[in-house]
Amino acid sequence: MKNCCMGHLKTEALVKALGLRKYEAIGILECLFQFAQSSAKEGNIGKYSNLQIALAMGWVDGDVDKGLDDADRLIDALLTCGFLDNDPDHRLIIHDWEEHAPNYVKDNLRKKRSRAKSKSVTDSPVLSESVRDCPDDSASVSINLPNQPNQPNQDPFFIFKNAWNERAKTQWPHMSSCNKLSETRKKIIQDYIDADPTWLEQALSAIEKLPLPARLDGSHKANVKWFLGTDMVLQINEGFGQWGKDYKPPPIKKRETPEQRQTRAEASALHQMIQEHRKAGNGTSDECEALKRRLEEVEKQAK
Repeated sequence: MKNCCMGHLKTEALVKALGLRKYEAIGILECLFQFAQSSAKEGNIGKYSNLQIALAMGWVDGDVDKGLDDADRLIDALLTCGFLDNDPDHRLIIHDWEEHAPNYVKDNLRKKRSRAKSKSVTDSPVLSESVRDCPDDSASVSINLPNQPNQPNQDPFFIFKNAWNERAKTQWPHMSSCNKLSETRKKIIQDYIDADPTWLEQALSAIEKLPLPARLDGSHKANVKWFLGTDMVLQINEGFGQWGKDYKPPPIKKRETPEQRQTRAEASALHQMIQEHRKAGNGTSDECEALKRRLEEVEKQAK
């Protein structure tokens, strides 16, 4: 693991996203990198399912039914915090893998690329037969290959998913990332495009408006399934979910801390015990009075 992971902002984001202590988050990253070193040396861990990755990292146990949601939550957090990237060919890849990989893996990757490059040059139709058959490996050869500019990926599904995930990275936790577009979702997108060729452009514009200001109280988290609902793109572009000019949104409700939940649970239990004493005619007993004093202390703590 890179030394900078300890104090990196992405690590802090992962701590918050998964509700972990920092040492636990660092352990998760170490498991991720170790898994890639042993089973996905090119960083292309997307060849495994989310559940397989989570099982290999020890994030979930062997209970498949219970583990699916936890596995998706792990991958979603790693994507959102920037430790994983979506990839059109491999589904998921480790972000900047060559920086995280150990030296022997880096060497293997360089050698593999070098062999692939040599093979592509050797197989090129513009390479003369005399050069191909030249026995002197040290010969200086000048090769003029035709220009092949990089073409942007025009696949509408890739464009949509990439735009969504780029937006989700900056809007956590109000947006869920998109790990994969299922065939059902691809069909929905294609049907929209077939009905209106400008739909994808409209969808990209709507994505930039997410999350909706009217939903930032935590009552809703933007996700792809919701976004692909009937006329949702149109509604968002028309101002759905935006505050009126003179409207002042209510304050965002603060999330209850574990300590506050524990205090509330204790107060509830004390109320119940006091009521049971009163029903039994023991409302003035020493035991009941002690419960009342403890309840007063707990209620003060809650304030």
